[in-house]
Amino acid sequence: MDEGAAFGFFPQLRPRRRLQDPTASADVPLQVLRGRLAGLLGLPSDIGNLIRSPQPMEAFGSYDYEKPQQLPYTTEQFLKELPLAPTGTAGQLAGQAASLAPLNPMPLLGGAQRAIKAARTSLLETSPRGEIYETAQQGPFYRVARKGEGDTSSLTKGIREQGQEYSTADRGGLGGNVPTRLSNDAIKAELKNPSNFVRQSANQYTQSAIGKPYEVPNIPESSLAKQSGIGRVFELALEESPAYKKAVFDSYAKQMPEVIEKSGAKNYDDLMEKAYLQLSKETQQQFNNLPVSLSFHKGGEGQYASSNEMLQDIFGNKHLYVYQGGSPHDFLNQIDKRTGLNSNEMFRAVHDFFGHGVQGNQFGPKGEEIAYAVHSNMYSPLAKIAMASETRGQNSFVNYTPINADLKAQINKFNEEIYYAKRRGDTAAVNAYEQAKQDAFQGFEFAPQKSVLLPADYIKTDFQGGVPDYIAPLIKPKAGTTTESALTHYSTQPNLTETDPTRYGTGIAGEELQRLLYNPGAVTDRTYFYAGEPGTMRPELGLGPYRYRGESSGLYDVAQDPLGLRTLAAESNRTPWTSQVNPGVTSGGFTDVERMVKEYGYEGLLNPELSLPTAIMYKPTPVQMGGFLPLGLLSDEEVRRRLDEELGLLN
Repeated sequence: MDEGAAFGFFPQLRPRRRLQDPTASADVPLQVLRGRLAGLLGLPSDIGNLIRSPQPMEAFGSYDYEKPQQLPYTTEQFLKELPLAPTGTAGQLAGQAASLAPLNPMPLLGGAQRAIKAARTSLLETSPRGEIYETAQQGPFYRVARKGEGDTSSLTKGIREQGQEYSTADRGGLGGNVPTRLSNDAIKAELKNPSNFVRQSANQYTQSAIGKPYEVPNIPESSLAKQSGIGRVFELALEESPAYKKAVFDSYAKQMPEVIEKSGAKNYDDLMEKAYLQLSKETQQQFNNLPVSLSFHKGGEGQYASSNEMLQDIFGNKHLYVYQGGSPHDFLNQIDKRTGLNSNEMFRAVHDFFGHGVQGNQFGPKGEEIAYAVHSNMYSPLAKIAMASETRGQNSFVNYTPINADLKAQINKFNEEIYYAKRRGDTAAVNAYEQAKQDAFQGFEFAPQKSVLLPADYIKTDFQGGVPDYIAPLIKPKAGTTTESALTHYSTQPNLTETDPTRYGTGIAGEELQRLLYNPGAVTDRTYFYAGEPGTMRPELGLGPYRYRGESSGLYDVAQDPLGLRTLAAESNRTPWTSQVNPGVTSGGFTDVERMVKEYGYEGLLNPELSLPTAIMYKPTPVQMGGFLPLGLLSDEEVRRRLDEELGLLN
């Protein structure tokens, strides 16, 4: 059963519309540069030796203009590195004119790589690499496919168009295919077959591009415990604080030094640009190896109802629908002249095919996490840095932060009504609630269209969860969401000046300790306090005789739940209503709440709903002596009597 296509791969990755003629003017700055450089052929020393660059030209990255280095390129070789535009274009004419103009060579040479980089960014590919594509706009679909043999069209319809016909004007080169639907058993058989054409395509690509066979990495199961920290850090990354950027870049310099050295990245922004440009380059290479035809849509006309429907389309028709609409991506906006697609659109296509098609992963949060692990192994380490943000980062943000928690609660309420309506045999009610659920999905919020980098820890496919120690201090509670309270703590230790959360478990042991020790992701470093001034509550028996007072202004009140963390934990731990066992039951959510409170930067958690309001403090808390009660030396009856007397409860 799918977790829901609406929680699947991300329509928020909004590409730019296809340009009608991307080469008409994009080559102008490029050819101006070529003309300028051609005019320098009479200089005494070779032009290539004057270029200030510490890295090979194919990198086209930033460089230190103040540190000239010899580049082993002749003028002719250097000019050949520039992508050529079609003969007779406006760019060439401008370049020829520029070559005749007076020229001060040094400013030109100092900016040569920047101009080359801009030209390469504006056009993803300026000359075909042997693949010949045919394209056509047919009704709402923009078709893209490798050109077939002879006059045979490779353009095909997909499974969502069964029974639909197009006018002669709309048909273009559309073949007369009739989309077919495979049975579920047939799809399962294809997925188990190691030689199916999808897996073969993935294996052939990884063998040629990475030098190793396609493989599925070991990956911990997707969960709130694993990914809530990623989601919160993704949100922090959107703020673009200098402290965050430095911490993240330093994490790559420490954990992936070879990538930093090879890329030549100087800082966070430089690394992000290089990673995304490498992602764009490798995505195009993967796109060139797709063995399916594609239909791009802007209005949801090709939206698959489930991942199973996508697999039916891939294996039954060798066809894939891909979302095309949206605004430009920060980096994945280069235009491929052969297809008219930008690199963001290409990325969506290859991620659905290689990330979901090979293993049959669903579109929900769990399937997306698997798709990240599977697909990221087909990228180089540099490209994987950007790929992690586009997939794992966005999936964690939209599914494992509170941004859609209330919507998920609403959806699950509809699922509950559907469950009981089916048991009653009320078909009309089932249909009504199904429609209401689909309408509610329209309110699903996506990640902002903004490129970021995640910490190096989050790139690893075997990541277990949490927030890195070098990032945690940068996360602060959101304004207006904290609560302050006086705190009372009982201890066996005299003369405390602050509590030590690492000592948890050395006092009273019980079910609470067992819950934390055997629950992955639980926060075990903690100190318990009663919320309130000393002498205002009667504590449980068995505590130490030394009473201390503390206070906090950074508590998260779970009763008020200002961020929706409690709602998120409940819905993330709910058994689906389609389950055969305990449908709709929620369990174990409070452990997730406790952990998220810490991940979101709060000093502790306040639970005023207990018989004695209690606070859990995650950090050392300053305290002062608040009295001595010889609780451990008295009988239980005498302890209660003295406590009641202190509270003024005796008659």
